[in-house]
Amino acid sequence: MLIFTFQIGLDGLINAAIVVNNLFSSDKKDNLQTNQVFYGTLDIDEPASATNEAKLEISGQTTEYDTIEIFLNNVEAESTSPKTSGEFVKIIGTLKEGNNTIYIVAKTADGKQQKKSDTYNVTFIDEPPALEIEAPADNAKVSNLEIEIKGRTDPGVTVRLNNSPVVVDVAGNFRTSYRLKDGENKLEILALDIAQNETKKTLTVIREKDE
Repeated sequence: MLIFTFQIGLDGLINAAIVVNNLFSSDKKDNLQTNQVFYGTLDIDEPASATNEAKLEISGQTTEYDTIEIFLNNVEAESTSPKTSGEFVKIIGTLKEGNNTIYIVAKTADGKQQKKSDTYNVTFIDEPPALEIEAPADNAKVSNLEIEIKGRTDPGVTVRLNNSPVVVDVAGNFRTSYRLKDGENKLEILALDIAQNETKKTLTVIREKDE
């Protein structure tokens, strides 16, 4: 009887040990699978903050991801697969007038891993800036050595006079002076916005010599 009881107890202990070992082995396997580190990367070539074209090139490089999805204003606009080198280039459009938000999502083929890029803001402007010259008048004849040039453009626009920068206030007004030479003077006034749209005006001012 004692031998039988001992045998039962020994078998029970062995079976319990096997069960416990299997449980720990299963946990270890699950932990190994769960703790696997994914080393995928996504690097985006930052797009320009403003453009005068409705289409925009998006490029970058990725590793371990199989699909690149490009979102324009929170809607998927295009998708592509990176080259074997990991590089990708895609043209998206059509941008809306004004501000546009763009971000990229990289995904693995099984969809288990994905990475989202930063969100980029791109302003689309397809109209040239305003440029009004209040003074001087074209073909004006003056005797002064210096003249005042003043006018207005759109806020945020850069103005240059014969390739020299002119101060523009927050409302778009500008005023500067220019030293004349005797005879005919060409004044080229250029207004340039952040999207590289430009408006150019050329004036002629004639300085007559004092008699």
